[in-house]
Amino acid sequence: MKKILFFIITFFIFMTKTNNITYFTDFKTVALTFDDGPSIYTKKIIDLLDKYNYNATFFLVGNKIEKFKEDVKYITINNEIGNHTYNHIWSTKYKNTKVLEEIKKTNDIIYDVTKIKCKYFRPSYGAINKNLRSLIKEEIVMWSLDSRDWKYRNRNSISKIVLNNIKDGDIILMHELNESYESLKIILPELKKQHYQVVTVSTLNEIRKIRERNA
Repeated sequence: MKKILFFIITFFIFMTKTNNITYFTDFKTVALTFDDGPSIYTKKIIDLLDKYNYNATFFLVGNKIEKFKEDVKYITINNEIGNHTYNHIWSTKYKNTKVLEEIKKTNDIIYDVTKIKCKYFRPSYGAINKNLRSLIKEEIVMWSLDSRDWKYRNRNSISKIVLNNIKDGDIILMHELNESYESLKIILPELKKQHYQVVTVSTLNEIRKIRERNA
């Protein structure tokens, strides 16, 4: 009986280490990610996520961090930080040494501000190749659902793209824009209504591992 109970608990529940929220591995789960911050929208996005008990991963541009130090620290309370280069460069157009320098410089400033070692990297514009993949030590995080907020700059268009295409296991790409923030006011309550869990990349990875282990 004890073994059966342990199996049930292991299969259905995963507890985060950051904010003590219980996640169920059989619930639909997606990772929400924001690029190009920190910005004046960082805290507003987080406060809206908190309203629904949701979390996200924020891929930060290094040269913006100094100006928004407090917002970067605010991310680390319940959410997660990733590296998005220092100058938002198109990685495949530069020498490998330049790209690695950009990543290191951003990692260093993230650590200086938060005392957290950054383990995720997302290339600006999604520009990556096989050679760079072999050189970058951080886990490279892309996306499976592009909200296209960078293109449509309209809350209704953005929310429609996300809600019409979302599926279990997605990593959603958004940006720290006003229209993206406004679209979340439509997206998040609808995802809550559909019983989605919205989590960080790390949490999604852990849930995937548990599902694979118990498949």
